[in-house]
Amino acid sequence: MMENKESVEPAVLAGPRTKTQLRVYYGANTKTALSGFSIDLSPGGLFLKTDNQFKVDDNLILNFILSDSKKLISCKARVAWTNQKGNRIKESLPPGIGVQFVDITPEDLESLDKFIDENELEPDW
Repeated sequence: MMENKESVEPAVLAGPRTKTQLRVYYGANTKTALSGFSIDLSPGGLFLKTDNQFKVDDNLILNFILSDSKKLISCKARVAWTNQKGNRIKESLPPGIGVQFVDITPEDLESLDKFIDENELEPDW
């Protein structure tokens, strides 16, 4: 059976995950800033609610602040999977993209782990 890589959420994004609504600034470069909200977060990546169209393997730069510590996380990421209108892979999630952190510092990863361990925040939409 062949897999469509757009319809498979990579196992690398699995792991401890917290539902959280964080403002995320993202784009192909630092001059292209879009913004949206995360739905959930793991040490390997996050799901970003967006109506913007992306393809699997698109590269992004992400910036977001962990709400409890006011810690800015800035890293490179790749689109790992899409959940687009008309082609929803996970009906339980809104249209958006699953992104995998590609270039994240050990310090930022430690901050993410701590945030996930200490928080279980529910989005309010």
